[in-house]
Amino acid sequence: MDKIIFKLKNVLVLIIFYLIIIFNLNCTSDYSKNLGSGYIYRDEGCEEKEIFCEQANGGTIPKTVLIYDYDRHYIIAKQKPQKDESDILLDDTIYEYKYGYDTVYYWIILKNNKKVIGPMSKSEFIEARRKYNVPEDLILNK
Repeated sequence: MDKIIFKLKNVLVLIIFYLIIIFNLNCTSDYSKNLGSGYIYRDEGCEEKEIFCEQANGGTIPKTVLIYDYDRHYIIAKQKPQKDESDILLDDTIYEYKYGYDTVYYWIILKNNKKVIGPMSKSEFIEARRKYNVPEDLILNK
């Protein structure tokens, strides 16, 4: 009887161990992509997706970046902001989300100038694309 209980305990420990591993793999991804000119897309899983510059003056598109596209000169992105005060401690920039946190916003990064434009509404984004000559082949599919 003691051997059966011992085996059941071992099986239970293994099941719990595998469940913990599976849970951790699903909630974190720690993926990053170099977008050029010092800009990095970072995905740390769940809603932790942002674009930042390795250089202090390069600016950031804060979490959550939903989709982005880029070329040698520009990065465009669609973002749904997260109301998270911890970002203020890491970055002196305070973003004005004039339509609230439940709205999707658009961003443009001028890589050569290290200039971040946003958050913008869709109509403001279309106007800014024209103003800064962002190529039409950069698209946000979602």
